[in-house]
Amino acid sequence: MNLNNTLETLQLDSSDSDDSENQLLKSKNQQLLEQYFYRNFSRKTYVQTCSNEYITGPQLKQFVGIASYHFGDHKDECFISYEKAPDTWKFDPKEPTEDDVEEDNAEENNVEELDVVLDAEPVAEVQVDTVLEDEENAEELPVYEKFSDLPGKRKFFTNVKIGPNPKEFYGEIDWQLDGVTVGKTTKWVYHFILDDDFAHITNGKCFMYNTHDCPVGAHDFGVQLKYQIYIKECFTHAG
Repeated sequence: MNLNNTLETLQLDSSDSDDSENQLLKSKNQQLLEQYFYRNFSRKTYVQTCSNEYITGPQLKQFVGIASYHFGDHKDECFISYEKAPDTWKFDPKEPTEDDVEEDNAEENNVEELDVVLDAEPVAEVQVDTVLEDEENAEELPVYEKFSDLPGKRKFFTNVKIGPNPKEFYGEIDWQLDGVTVGKTTKWVYHFILDDDFAHITNGKCFMYNTHDCPVGAHDFGVQLKYQIYIKECFTHAG
């Protein structure tokens, strides 16, 4: 084996070693982030209140389902519940697209042409075949009017990330997946950190983006968004 072959072999061995170390480091980081989620977020619920003071008592239950945050066993099971969302919480009305306008115009032209044929040949038998294959085969998204119309009355976070702070959460609410917009916005990006005692969320923001993926506004946790942990009461019986 000459010197050149020896150098090439050493470089290949070094490259394989680097790849193995990177994969091992990535795996450890993933495990660490999963531990962060399990310890700090898993199975917790946060409800939206009108105060940064800690509320106790059964009255807190009334806020569950009004844009409450629910964290499941895994980061892919996190959602906002709209089970009890007011009927006034509505999506933007559907606006006709250019394709819809062209289709309507085409149908009107077809009707006019058909009327001309019928007027010109009143005795002739005219056979009209209506073909709706495209419409039948087209998979259109359901039309949602209110937040509570969503499947399961909930909206799941996407692209969820935890860290680097153990209590740090990042998640996106992508309204385009449901074919709707809210106040001309198509995506809400949540980035916040749970309080040290887990009682509230007072550090973070919700960023709103328009159809061009440009930020158009933000809400601050602890100011416009006031969230407190919800702990279900446990009743015990003596005897």
